[in-house]
Amino acid sequence: MDELVTWRGSSGLPYQYWSLPLGTEFKALDGNYIFAKRNLAGGWEAVYVGQGDFSTRAEVRRHYKGASIVAKGATHVHVRENPNLQDRMNEWADILDCHREALEPTGCNGTAMSVAEELSA
Repeated sequence: MDELVTWRGSSGLPYQYWSLPLGTEFKALDGNYIFAKRNLAGGWEAVYVGQGDFSTRAEVRRHYKGASIVAKGATHVHVRENPNLQDRMNEWADILDCHREALEPTGCNGTAMSVAEELSA
């Protein structure tokens, strides 16, 4: 069963995401996504935070960092539909700034939180 998970950004804003197992296939919808795993306390840790077309970006087997995401222990992908690019980028930066565990070397996001880097991937 799908679970609704709240991720907070550094701004304090809450964002509601659907939690789905890795391997879930998606239609071509734009939004934000988080590859995640459970921590020892039972909460969620971000392995990779991204945005874009779910059909290519939120499917781990099609993601350009998919092998690394799996190797870092991700078990689920959390998704939140959002068609507005500027809103997606703001949300992406807000969540990534709060969830530094997603940055290399513990996670798979690059160490430079560059919008240009994320958009070109």
